Amino acid sequence: MLMWPFTRRKVQERADENLADGLISALLQSKEITRDEAMQIPSFAGCVNKICDTVSIIPIGLYRKSEDGNTEEIQKDDRVRLINDDTGDTLDGASFKRAIIFDYLTNKGGYAYVNRVGQRFISLNYVDADRISLREGTDPIFKDFKIMVNSVEYEPYRFLRVLRRTKNGAFGPSIIKENNLALDTAYRSLKFESKLTKRGGNKKGFLENR
Repeated sequence: MLMWPFTRRKVQERADENLADGLISALLQSKEITRDEAMQIPSFAGCVNKICDTVSIIPIGLYRKSEDGNTEEIQKDDRVRLINDDTGDTLDGASFKRAIIFDYLTNKGGYAYVNRVGQRFISLNYVDADRISLREGTDPIFKDFKIMVNSVEYEPYRFLRVLRRTKNGAFGPSIIKENNLALDTAYRSLKFESKLTKRGGNKKGFLENR
């Protein structure tokens, strides 16, 4: 009977050690975090959504420099209408800009097909960055690339590209890729805390000595 409290204490200490080891193991097993996993981190998702929502409501203008050196806004241009109001696609202007900026931040870039006939712009069609494949040339000086969508090859000028920190004009690193370790650690910590909460804070069957 006298040994029971001590035995119970040892069991509890082993349980605490197992929980600590589980946390350390989870944090050390770093991998490349996906966009869906990163968006489950509240602080990261909040910042991304805030930027996307802010940019989506900002009107984009088209300007040119006049002969006297002054800058003047171009009125009633199809390009301004397409990007701000009616894209000619299933997305309106705000939804289009939000989708482009979301891919700009979390993927290799934002892409939209410029549908034109001659000098007339018909529509601006957003394309999910996950559906975009790039075929790069090998020359580091005279850089060139082709854009592939559903195995169909397009010239780069047929696409509007919004890229961050690009070195080739084809794609750029996402915020998720640049901050993989920090985001992966935060995501694994959330998963570990979620498991603890579901178990009531401790593994079932262990007693706590008070």
